[in-house]
Amino acid sequence: MMMFDGKLRCNNLDDIILLLKSSDYIMHDICHAFDDCETLPESGSINYVLNLRRYHNLNPNSEFRCFYQKDDDNSDFILHLSQRHTTQYPEYLKNETLREELKEKIRTFVEDLDLGIGHIVIDVYLDPPPRRRIWLVDLAPWCPSTDPLLYTWDELNDGLPKEEFRYIEGQGQFFPSLDRYHKMPKEVAELSGYKHEELMKLVENAEKNQREREEQENREAAVQEEVVEVVNKID
Repeated sequence: MMMFDGKLRCNNLDDIILLLKSSDYIMHDICHAFDDCETLPESGSINYVLNLRRYHNLNPNSEFRCFYQKDDDNSDFILHLSQRHTTQYPEYLKNETLREELKEKIRTFVEDLDLGIGHIVIDVYLDPPPRRRIWLVDLAPWCPSTDPLLYTWDELNDGLPKEEFRYIEGQGQFFPSLDRYHKMPKEVAELSGYKHEELMKLVENAEKNQREREEQENREAAVQEEVVEVVNKID
């Protein structure tokens, strides 16, 4: 759920209450936060905290999601990266040298966090050049309730052969984001994953189905009129 301007910016307590009452994320965290855990906390031992952060207008092409996995012997970690907003086309990432540089910066940043956990999902933000400072935006659990973005959970859980940095590589190659399903009707949100040709095919099929329904309705109406005429003649 977003505010009317499509952002999470709150200016007063009423805005905060509106977001909390409208958010299915909140309901998940309260009612289903431990659904994917092997062990559950004791009843009544959970202290919920509302964490408010200062709002910043961030460039969506500078946000990244990191899938962090410790090695089996805990001596090192594997880091798979994805751009955070999969409806954006970050053209600058086509530069392989720059991409590798950003990957190393993010990896160093995550290593310095010293998380002490085997699996976790980390969202980070990079300042624009030349500073390129990295900021921790959020942490999320390693489970299906967290959007895998340009990966799948099967890939991540089975173990990819090497570290990857996935991003939208061209115009029109967009993927629906989980966030979109919380802002608009599901049918509309799902359309964002189609290419132009596929969308045109969907429209053509919809128009064809509509015409067939109208023709069927016209035939049924004509039959009804004939039946009425026959009945009237009998009377």
